[in-house]
Amino acid sequence: MGNSGKRRRAFIVFIAAVILLFNQSRVQAGVLEDKVFGHSFEYPFDWKARAFPDSKNLIKGEINKDNDTGAQIRIYQNAGNFRKFVDWYVDDFVQQMQKHWGGKMVISDKKFTSVAGYECFVISFDFTRRDNKRWFFKQYLWPNGSEVLILQSGTLFELRTLNEPSIDWIAKSLKFIK
Repeated sequence: MGNSGKRRRAFIVFIAAVILLFNQSRVQAGVLEDKVFGHSFEYPFDWKARAFPDSKNLIKGEINKDNDTGAQIRIYQNAGNFRKFVDWYVDDFVQQMQKHWGGKMVISDKKFTSVAGYECFVISFDFTRRDNKRWFFKQYLWPNGSEVLILQSGTLFELRTLNEPSIDWIAKSLKFIK
């Protein structure tokens, strides 16, 4: 067998190992369940999670991989139209981030869709801060009665390809439990 055959076999073994590890991390997932606010998310075994059921703040939980990758679970009140809420929320988020960190935030993708079997708005941002650190943010917004549940995630831009599949997987694991 020539060198190209050996390289091809090594590449196939490597890909198989990556797929196996990716799938194994999903099998060994934890669950963050918040019975007070009525939702749960699964998360990979190498991430950590905690709920804040007594929080008077918007933040009701977090799921973190490390200091550079994680997600917050937020709940906003919304008595009105979900699409109007989305417009307000996106504008407010961009303004808050640019005001706090400086720099420029650009929407890279947005759509109304279904995630985890529920109506959802998904939006991604590319954010280069004043200090030239570049971040990828992805958010999922689900209307739930008079509330909007938001999974607000972020990672360093150079880690996007590695972490976005886990972030998507966490979002797709949502269950409303009340």
